[in-house]
Amino acid sequence: KIENRKSPVTVPPAQSSPMTFWDHLQELRVRLVRIIITVALAFGVTYFFRFKLWYWVQLPFLRAMAKQLGTPIGELQPWAFTSLTEPFFSLMRLSFWAAGFLAAPFVFYQIWAFIRPGLYEKERRLALPFVFFTSACFIGGVAFAYRFAFQILGDILFQEAQAAHLRANLHIDGYLDIFLSTVLITGVM
Repeated sequence: KIENRKSPVTVPPAQSSPMTFWDHLQELRVRLVRIIITVALAFGVTYFFRFKLWYWVQLPFLRAMAKQLGTPIGELQPWAFTSLTEPFFSLMRLSFWAAGFLAAPFVFYQIWAFIRPGLYEKERRLALPFVFFTSACFIGGVAFAYRFAFQILGDILFQEAQAAHLRANLHIDGYLDIFLSTVLITGVM
């Protein structure tokens, strides 16, 4: 302890004692439980808004389809399902991905809090700019994919279907596969 004139201040040791293997496992378990609880809470929120999310997700393709057909978006009905569980599980999957996106800052913080003690001071100082710039690039890539890339992709794919004289009878599950893949891959690039 170092005595201050006003109050005693505890100064932590320069280097804390190393954690045992079991201490690391306990710390990892605590972090994982926090992540699971946060994602579950975010899932509850996103599942509540699943229909608004679905509207938002289908909008780029509907814009491309409306442009190709010359029909207002409100009149388009391209979606179909052949299994009674498809709409439920597809919207649940959409909600889960949205929950992951919503909970990502907390998840990244928990990962950071777990690995931070093992880093040198110089590595710790570089972490914040790295996380900021990579997150900004990812969000920029996702925004670009949503606003431009997916609409162009939808335009190309729908044009090909029209050239083959096929009518739209799309499944939500297949559409979500293409949408999520496009958005995530473009975000990572």
